[in-house]
Amino acid sequence: MLNNFSCTFEKGKTTAIVGPSGSGKSTIVQLLLRFYDPIQGHVLIDGERLDTLKLRAFRKQIGYVSQEPILFNCSIKENILLGCPEATDDEIIEALKMANAWDFVDKYPQKMDTNVGAGGGQLSGGQKQRIALARAIIKKPKILIFDEATSALDKKNEAEVQKAINTMKKNIGDVTTITIAHRLSTIKEADRILVLKKGAIVEDGNHDYLLKTYPNGVYAKLVSQQENLDEQTHRRQSFSAKRKNENVSDHHEGGEVEALMELLDDEELLNDPDYLYEKAKMREADENDKIKDAKTEAIIADVFDKKK
Repeated sequence: MLNNFSCTFEKGKTTAIVGPSGSGKSTIVQLLLRFYDPIQGHVLIDGERLDTLKLRAFRKQIGYVSQEPILFNCSIKENILLGCPEATDDEIIEALKMANAWDFVDKYPQKMDTNVGAGGGQLSGGQKQRIALARAIIKKPKILIFDEATSALDKKNEAEVQKAINTMKKNIGDVTTITIAHRLSTIKEADRILVLKKGAIVEDGNHDYLLKTYPNGVYAKLVSQQENLDEQTHRRQSFSAKRKNENVSDHHEGGEVEALMELLDDEELLNDPDYLYEKAKMREADENDKIKDAKTEAIIADVFDKKK
């Protein structure tokens, strides 16, 4: 639900929309795509009411990439042609290159004739997003909408997809870009950031302006939360790598406790005991060396008893 929402998305500019869950971000996208019409007010496209335009023709001018891209059980080429059925092979390859997807597609024996499987199941999350991006590019859209396009990806895939998005925006020229953001690292360079709360715009500006003008505002708090989450992720990865290097064995309970105790001696990790407890219970990535759940509970309890 939006509350007295009024905004102009400038041609050729990137506008990001952020805010807590339920603040109205998805509603804006649904109105722009005309999944439904507003109860009050109007959506205008170049001064014309959206509900007076031919919907099919309008949607042909929009490139849309969602959090979970929809790929069909057919080839990469066929999935991309859904964006522009008249596209040539050269145009498809160019779109794949702009989406930073050609490098991995070119390695397949059947290249872009490779079947992606049901729901794109033969591809990684980052690869699926880049195919979806190529499908959006092939349309040569006037409006690009990224609806939390990288929020379901890990840091490595997020960086690759974000690089593809940046490359694409440079190459296709004067396109209006609207980004619904979950990970704020992807919108720092946006021309404008709208911060929503309960359906209304509460903060408006670019990244630097928002942090300077609203140091205790919604956006600043979201940035702080994201930085804390990134730090926890880094520590989690470091902890997992250290456990693997220590080669914790599941053959002798005493050996497990001793190894875990050595890990707990890391002063930095000791600053977050709840995190340690959670991570120490995780199974080993190597299926042959995982610690049995029931045994783990006894070991972890012993570890923390000794640390008290």
